[in-house]
Amino acid sequence: MCVSATQFSSNEFDCAYPPGIERHFWTVARCQIVADALDSLPGRGGRILEIGCGRGIVVAKLRDQSFDCFGVELADAHVPPSVARFVTTATDARQLPAEFRAEVRTVLLLDVIEHLADPAALISQIVEYYPSIHHLIATVPARRELWSNYDEFYRHYRRYDLTGLRETLARAGLKLVHVAYFFHLLYPLMLLAKLGKSRAIKLKPPGRWASLLHKGFAQILYWDSTLLAGALYGTSAIAIAKKDLG
Repeated sequence: MCVSATQFSSNEFDCAYPPGIERHFWTVARCQIVADALDSLPGRGGRILEIGCGRGIVVAKLRDQSFDCFGVELADAHVPPSVARFVTTATDARQLPAEFRAEVRTVLLLDVIEHLADPAALISQIVEYYPSIHHLIATVPARRELWSNYDEFYRHYRRYDLTGLRETLARAGLKLVHVAYFFHLLYPLMLLAKLGKSRAIKLKPPGRWASLLHKGFAQILYWDSTLLAGALYGTSAIAIAKKDLG
């Protein structure tokens, strides 16, 4: 299920997950948007599994908000000790114990499926191996016109529009509950950036004082994504889907 295309190399991990990246505005804002999506589900999503969790940054943030969240990562990623007992690395999600898989009610695929040629096949296998799931939440990079060297470096197959995200989930046999763009304010900035130099591929975590600015901007992006219409173009998209329980 977790094909090699989703597995980051050590260089990609170093670029995408440098120490302190959990304080970056993009990380903080996206995590709160995902937390809101989980809060909209019965029982706050029940037991949650993030597949392709990297170093467990989202798992840690969600657990801090009292979500019953775990993570699994195909690569042999370094995970902070504070979250290590909730994250399994160097493991295909199919290899987790059957007893645990049977307890999972919600699966998170956060910026994962853009790395796959056939994401619907991955999602279909998740439904097969996790028989008790009720919901799946996916986030993806959005809008083809924003394609850049960043997407090429991280081996993306595509950037999504809302129609493409709907079709992917439908092909996997899931029913769409919600789909929307977010990070609307970043969209014109990224369009302008394409007119200049190439996009930086190594993310830069904020320092001690810059973290305060990042926290403030993250709050602005969160408000942007909750107050503006989901159909308005953004740099990312989110979908909530559910399994047809018959």
